[in-house]
Amino acid sequence: PVLNLTKRAEEDAEEYKKKVDNEETDTVSFMLQQTGNIVKTYSIEPGFRELISEVKIPQFFIKETKEEDRQNVLFDELVPYENFLTPNQLLKEFKLQDYDVKFDEKSADVYKVDYDEVKHTTAIDKMNARVSSILIDNILAKPKEGQIQAVSKLIVSKLGDMYPLTDQELRKYVERVFENLSPEQVRDIVNNEYIYIQKIKDKVKELQAKETKKQFSIQLDANKIFTKPHFAFAQSIRPPKEAPVINKSLYEREAQMGKFEQEVIMEIAALDNVVFWHRNLERGKGFMLNGFDKNHYPDFIIYTKSQNLILLETKGDYLNNEDSQMKNLLGKRWAEKSGEKYKYFMVFESVNVPDTYTAKSIINVVKEL
Repeated sequence: PVLNLTKRAEEDAEEYKKKVDNEETDTVSFMLQQTGNIVKTYSIEPGFRELISEVKIPQFFIKETKEEDRQNVLFDELVPYENFLTPNQLLKEFKLQDYDVKFDEKSADVYKVDYDEVKHTTAIDKMNARVSSILIDNILAKPKEGQIQAVSKLIVSKLGDMYPLTDQELRKYVERVFENLSPEQVRDIVNNEYIYIQKIKDKVKELQAKETKKQFSIQLDANKIFTKPHFAFAQSIRPPKEAPVINKSLYEREAQMGKFEQEVIMEIAALDNVVFWHRNLERGKGFMLNGFDKNHYPDFIIYTKSQNLILLETKGDYLNNEDSQMKNLLGKRWAEKSGEKYKYFMVFESVNVPDTYTAKSIINVVKEL
């Protein structure tokens, strides 16, 4: 049958948004409600309602066209269709069989899983030498091909959901890994399956993260990934806990924040050119920067009289790490693609980190926007 790809793309994007909202629910609000506490609703301040109705914040989308799609569409739909970007869309060319997992060290301990009939829980403990020996003898008594298939199937079944990789892809990969191991290494893996399951899972995720980052950069440069206005502010919010009242907040009350965050936003709110600020909500409730990794929810959204929209992420000095670097990279690329009226700034307390600001230096930048 003829497929309406435009409609399908819109449905896929909407499904992803709903999944984010459903999976990243605000558990704090739920717990407060269950304990009898009322979670209050706060609306946009009346003076900002007309302005905010015209504001939509850009998010990343990806153009997708495939030769097989062309065979299933009408002539007037032979154009690229746009999907809301997710990391999985950057893994379409990812081939797990192109990589190896190298186990250079043997595990020091042998483990088993016990099921507690009373507590209905499992616990991993060291196997005693006798049980370990029986298990090894039973498995290694099989032909090598049978050993590889049996152990690979067992390990893949315990890897959990590794979407978009299929069980078949994972099984072929694990079988190939075992083929390159010595009998001593195979014995160690049989003894310590849970340790090696985690090793394989961590390695696959590491390879996927490298691939999504690489493809994100390539497809941005090729204009296949782009930004377009998409996120609209909700008419009201329900923060689990409220922050102190600070001038120029977008909503009647904003969500709770830490001491450093509060100090920064109070300084920014005092600037003459700032129209409003908003404490961005998380867990699928606020604006997210979608990209090559997990979704990033910047701490603040700031709007100025010159119609500049600023995303601002605050970081304690101790958070100068790889995660912060990846968020800053994503934010900077978002600003580049969205246009000169959109800015992303990461702000540390006092440490000087390349391509970021300190709490003191950011004020001089924002007041000029």
